[in-house]
Amino acid sequence: MQYKISHYQSSENPMKEDVIDFLWEYNDEFAEMEISLVEQANRYLTEENEELHGRDGIIRYYERLCDELVVVHDENNSLVACRFVEFDEDDEYFRERVEEYVQGLNLTFALVDEEHRSKGIWSMMLEHIEDNILPNYDVDRMYLATATTNEAMQSAAVNGGFQCINKVEDDRDNGIGTYVYMKTV
Repeated sequence: MQYKISHYQSSENPMKEDVIDFLWEYNDEFAEMEISLVEQANRYLTEENEELHGRDGIIRYYERLCDELVVVHDENNSLVACRFVEFDEDDEYFRERVEEYVQGLNLTFALVDEEHRSKGIWSMMLEHIEDNILPNYDVDRMYLATATTNEAMQSAAVNGGFQCINKVEDDRDNGIGTYVYMKTV
């Protein structure tokens, strides 16, 4: 199968609504793994006494964590994957979890459609980021964090050249922690 990969700067781009729909479609799958995207948005991205519902939570998640958007389409031009890339000059999340933190790009979120998993799409997105996005920033490293229960992402990170640099215990509740990875390019 042939895939087409592209990326867009800023959260305002022609793919925004398609990506929001794609994420909304998988919201419940995330709930099965850990917590839904809407719950994640409410937990990490809202102000005190604010609560988001439905697509509003997905929109907030997208707008707060996506400075660069990588998308993958199949041969029928259907959206099959997306990856958020964030550049935060003072990234509190990684600064708190990485000893001797040095600014980098944060690979904040990835989703590959179920039917297209295990076909090299994650690797293709990573290569695209390294070749086409990373050179636009004055950084030489990338970070990502994933739940200790997400073995597929852990394997993809290691296969992509990332090293696990920290394990944060039970920061996602219910005994689920976070592995923090870094790759120097």
